Amino acid sequence: METGVYVEIIGLVVDEEYRGLGRLLLHAASDWSRSVDCYRLRVRCNIIRTESYKFYQNSGFILKKEQKVFDSLL
Repeated sequence: METGVYVEIIGLVVDEEYRGLGRLLLHAASDWSRSVDCYRLRVRCNIIRTESYKFYQNSGFILKKEQKVFDSLL
């Protein structure tokens, strides 16, 4: 499976009191990505975190897909 090269943020959690820092962290991640010649930044967000959807969309991210994760206890 080929997806191309991208940088992925696998977790971005900021306490409500410091929410303004989230945007700064995204800008820093974007700047770093460009500095290593990578022009796609991806972030994953749990389906129950609806406030996060708005944050990422307002930050210029576009929803690419939704998926479900299945576990089996062994």
